[in-house]
Amino acid sequence: QKFEEAFSYYSIAMDILNYNNYKEEKIKVYNNMGICMLRLLRYDEAIYYFNSAIVFCNSAKVFDVYLRALHNLALAYASIHKLDDALSTVHRAYEKINKQTNKALYVKFKIIEASCYDYKEDLQRCIEVYRELLTEKEEIDDVLLGTIYNNIAIVMLRNKNYKESEAFFERAYMLRYEKAPETISHVIIESAALYYEMVYMDKFYS
Repeated sequence: QKFEEAFSYYSIAMDILNYNNYKEEKIKVYNNMGICMLRLLRYDEAIYYFNSAIVFCNSAKVFDVYLRALHNLALAYASIHKLDDALSTVHRAYEKINKQTNKALYVKFKIIEASCYDYKEDLQRCIEVYRELLTEKEEIDDVLLGTIYNNIAIVMLRNKNYKESEAFFERAYMLRYEKAPETISHVIIESAALYYEMVYMDKFYS
């Protein structure tokens, strides 16, 4: 409900910007309209608004929103399994992003890239992307690092590499317990699948 309401306000703002021919100001509004559509699971509309923001970034030569719009666009494509489009969008971002000054966003792009390879069943390539990220783990925010550990654990489980899966689930649990306890239920649920496959019934029911 709140995203529908927010979208209506952004639509009014866009009408005002169009009437006054304000171009640069449209960039953030288009991106925010896209976020509303993304949260409402209206992916095709989200893609339209994110692409509109990117077009205006290029035409106005204003790039403060550009990378965020690319990130959101990649998420929208990945959400409807347009994986090649998502990967293409991620690689467009790599051409512009400075990973030293924008580390968190760079890591988020890498997570999307790895997830696309996961969806494509290219588990080896997926693991390579995550392994590359782990070489820089000291520079990665703990919450994002917990997501990376959890995702690697899931991929290792699908790859029947149970010991590594268990190790990464444990790392994810410890980080999320300390830094993001509201997300710890995801680790518990997903690691239960591991213990079920390993027939560790005592851990499964604990």
